[in-house]
Amino acid sequence: MNIILPIVLIVSILTAIGFVILIIVLINTLQKHGGIRGLKGEIGENVVFNYLNNRIEEEHLFLNDIIIKDEKGSHQIDHILLTKKGIFVIETKNYSGSIFGNESDQKWMQVLAYGNTKNQFYNPIMQNKTHLNVIKRLLKIDDHIYSLVIFPKAKMLQVTSTSFVGYLKESLSYIKYILENNNDIFSSDDLNNFYISIDNANNKNENRKEEHINYLNERKDKISKGICPYCGGKLILRKGKYGEFYGCSNYPKCHFKTKDLN
Repeated sequence: MNIILPIVLIVSILTAIGFVILIIVLINTLQKHGGIRGLKGEIGENVVFNYLNNRIEEEHLFLNDIIIKDEKGSHQIDHILLTKKGIFVIETKNYSGSIFGNESDQKWMQVLAYGNTKNQFYNPIMQNKTHLNVIKRLLKIDDHIYSLVIFPKAKMLQVTSTSFVGYLKESLSYIKYILENNNDIFSSDDLNNFYISIDNANNKNENRKEEHINYLNERKDKISKGICPYCGGKLILRKGKYGEFYGCSNYPKCHFKTKDLN
């Protein structure tokens, strides 16, 4: 008995220490990836990259998790696929449930639990359009660049869009169709130069994800106060083709606009 009790005590202590270490590692991991949602997002991005990269047979280069800073802020791009037939800028949304949206809507809807849970999120087509413009400016190209928004986990997509929005398998079919029905636009040297340009522009700071999250929070705070996040101008309620929106008082020098201030 005198020997067994100390052994049990030691095992209990070691188990408790191991549990504490596990909790610390889990917390650090979640902080590093921006919380549970950020971790889920990265898992979805890895699924998309592995699926497409292993099934595209033509010459290509893949870049993942790119953060580029310019005069308009910080832009996080999930994937950039470089091919001789064109450039594909991909936004991955690792959302489950049913997704509802229109390309002109500021916010889309995720519906879960048989309609009992509804979550709004920013229109990923608009989000990726910004990414396309960033890459166009960086690479100095205007054409042969395509937007894809992929929902690898969604149960149903009820979306109206002129650009690609769909499931993972559909995205592969879309890319292959373009690769099979177009002539080469870029050379191998072009692809290598594009890759180098994007890689050089990528913010490689170890805290780049944290900086990007801070930027998004600051942007949201400015908008909620009626301040343009681009130039600091005042956001004014205007009327447009698709209804009312808030535009920058410094237009046409600044083109920032948003549907609401929330």
